[in-house]
Amino acid sequence: MSSKPKHMPIDKENRQQFLDPKLHTQLVRTNPITLKKEVIDLVDSQQFHRAINPGRIRAEWNTWLCKWLRDYEYFLTLPEGERESFYSNFLALSETMIYNYRNWVFMGVNVHFEELAHHHKYMPIMTEKWYNRWNKLDPNSSTILKESGDICKLAYRDKMRALEVKGEELPTLEENNLEPSKEECYTLLDKCLNGDTEIENKIINEELVRAESVKVYFLTGQDQLNMVSKSMRKWKSNWLKEFFDKRKIDREDHYKGFAKILLKRKIVPQIDLIAPLLSDENKPNDELIQIFANSFIAFWGKGMSEYQLRETQQGNRGAKELAFMIVPKNYSSSQPYIYQVGREKI
Repeated sequence: MSSKPKHMPIDKENRQQFLDPKLHTQLVRTNPITLKKEVIDLVDSQQFHRAINPGRIRAEWNTWLCKWLRDYEYFLTLPEGERESFYSNFLALSETMIYNYRNWVFMGVNVHFEELAHHHKYMPIMTEKWYNRWNKLDPNSSTILKESGDICKLAYRDKMRALEVKGEELPTLEENNLEPSKEECYTLLDKCLNGDTEIENKIINEELVRAESVKVYFLTGQDQLNMVSKSMRKWKSNWLKEFFDKRKIDREDHYKGFAKILLKRKIVPQIDLIAPLLSDENKPNDELIQIFANSFIAFWGKGMSEYQLRETQQGNRGAKELAFMIVPKNYSSSQPYIYQVGREKI
C-alpha cells in the first residue's frame, strides 16, 4: 500500500493524521482476494473511511495469518532437506506480508496483531533483521525475485543455526482435535467458493428497502480451526474431486494446461488457475484459491523436476497479486531471469 503526502513526515506526533484526506489525495492498495490494484480517492470521505476501516484491515491481516498457519503445518511434515526450499518459495511470503500489515498500526489505524484469532500460534522464522533487508530490495531490479528468495533462504538458515545452538527444534502448532462433519466441511468450502449472503437496509426513493447481496466470505475463528482440522483434510480432497467431476473436467488435464502457460510465461497469477472454472455467481475467497494452489503444487512436484515452483507477488508494492513463478533448478542469483507478464486462456 502506498500514499502520496503533500508534506509532513510520519512521526509519533502525527501518525493519526497520516491518512488525512486534507493531506493525501490518493491511496493505492491491493485487494486481498482479487489481488488487483485499487486506487482509493481520499477526497471522497466515504472511500477514505472504507480504506482505513479497522474491521476490513483486521480481516485482511487475518487472511495472511491463516495462510501462514496452513503452510506452516504442511512445512513441518516435509523432510528436513525440502524445508528450506518450501520456506523460501511459499511460507516466507506470508511472513513478509504479516510484517507489512503493521504499517497500518504505524499510520494510526486502530488495529493490533493481538486482536487476530490464533495470533498466539504465530511463530515466524524470519526475524526483524531479515525482514528489513527484504524490505529494502529494489522492486524494479531485474533480479528482484531471486534476491528476495536468497534473503528468505538466509533467514531460514539463520533461524536453524540459532535453534541448533540452543539444542531446540522448530516449534509445532497446537494440536487441533476438532472433527467437523462432512456437511460442516462442505458448507464451509461452498461459502469459500460462492460467498455469503448479507442483508442490508437501503433507502431508495425515500423508502427503506431490504436488499440481499452476496459478498466474499471471511472465515470466523471457528472456521479457521475447522479449516486446519484432520477431518477437513479428508473432506477437502473429496470436495475438490467433486468440484471437477460436476464440471466434467479432468483435474490433471486442467493442471497440465495451466502448467504449459506457466512454462511459457514463467510467472502467472494464481487466480488464473481457477478462473476458467468459475461462473459469474462464484465469489472465491483467499482460502479457496489457496486450496487449488496447494493442489497444483502437489501436481507440479510429481514430474516437473527441471524447474522450481515458487509463490511470489507480481507488480509493484502498491499493487501486487499472488502468483506462481518458475525458475530453473540450477538458477543462480547473478543471472537475470526474464519472464512475460500477461493473460492466456487454459
